[in-house]
Amino acid sequence: MKFMIKRKIYTLWFMLAFSVINQQTYAQDAQMPLQLLDSGQMMPDMTLPITKYSSSSLRLRDLRGKLVILDFWNIHCANCIAAMPEMQQLQDHFNGQVQIILVTTDPLSQVQSLAQRSDVFRQVKLPSIVQDSSLLALFSIKTVPTHVWISPEGKIDYITNGYNTNEETIRSYLLGNKPHLFMKRELMDIDLDKPLLLEGNGRHLNKMLYYAYLTSQIQTDVSQSGVIKDQDSNQPISVKAINVNILSLFQLAHGHSAISEYNQLNRVVLDIRDKTGYLWPELNEHLDAWKAANLFCYEITVKPAYSNRLFNFMKQDLENFFNVSTSIEVQLRPCWVLVKKSHKTSLKSRGGPTKFSMNRNTSDSTQIQNVPIQRLQDFINGITENFTTNVPPIVDETNIHYAIDLRISNKLTKLSELRRELNASGLDILVKERKIKMLVIRDRN
Repeated sequence: MKFMIKRKIYTLWFMLAFSVINQQTYAQDAQMPLQLLDSGQMMPDMTLPITKYSSSSLRLRDLRGKLVILDFWNIHCANCIAAMPEMQQLQDHFNGQVQIILVTTDPLSQVQSLAQRSDVFRQVKLPSIVQDSSLLALFSIKTVPTHVWISPEGKIDYITNGYNTNEETIRSYLLGNKPHLFMKRELMDIDLDKPLLLEGNGRHLNKMLYYAYLTSQIQTDVSQSGVIKDQDSNQPISVKAINVNILSLFQLAHGHSAISEYNQLNRVVLDIRDKTGYLWPELNEHLDAWKAANLFCYEITVKPAYSNRLFNFMKQDLENFFNVSTSIEVQLRPCWVLVKKSHKTSLKSRGGPTKFSMNRNTSDSTQIQNVPIQRLQDFINGITENFTTNVPPIVDETNIHYAIDLRISNKLTKLSELRRELNASGLDILVKERKIKMLVIRDRN
């Protein structure tokens, strides 16, 4: 004979960190002792008023030799009441070996009212402790149904969910093969009115699978962004951006780094009506007001197991909030193509410390030493910001895979001057059309 406890499982998603609540309702608070009881401890001997029993009071010690199951419930818990007929059948089946006792903090008048309107409840003949003020206070029970299993020797073996009480687990227990039941330990001081991130001074953060939040500008002149990697796997698990504009957030989401090919405006297509929040204002007189309205902070963190979804999560968050769609599209575009002018170049590094620092205000030239040729692209992208004409995307076709050394002027203002500098090192820039990846941002509607 098998008895299945009916239950429904509702899944609650909050900040994309989930927990499963098995049709439970909150038990009424009771005064807690200094030390709550847990599994492995002895159940104190108590004498309690009881109904539907051979006497009007019950001394727990008198039940020694039986498995005692305290079934905590309340009148608002539909699943508690629905499971009572099964509990009755279990009691009848294991009679003499098991004693199931219903326990509620609800007043007797409310329990009697339930009996008048519920045929299911009326049919149950299990001993019942009503208006309890003693038993519940011994345990960290916040929700019901909760079952406390007390061994024939009076030791607390399990504090578990009601659905774990069934024919199979009871039979296994009585045969000496203690089942592996979930141990229910609830936070009695949890404040569900507080944001989950802040509740308990952040004590749930280690449970988070994924969280993200977006704020307006914060009170610091710091503006930065970066990606944090897991120490063990070296995979990205977190992104943090402080006081950056909307475009920078999308460049980070698609480039997977604070420095990527999409950082330059010439690699971005803004197919949107209002570009105000995407581009910095040209006049400083409007800068403070613009920053207050258009700079944001964003942080996202995932568990290492979800690192491959980190930037997709970020992209979806940003698209949903700013009401745009974004994609990487291959387009045919005019480009400046960086090539080797001669097979005999003087670029190959002689080694030494890595150097790459570009500051037009403190030095007339930039020394590039023992770095990949991509740093030369970064230099060209930086120096061409002062060019009077629009500069197209820069494409590297040098096929140079070794580290390079190069010193180049910081005072360049046009393409002819840049080419002259590069020619001296065996490089050149050609104006060609190339199919390149572009970050495209479009209004959704």
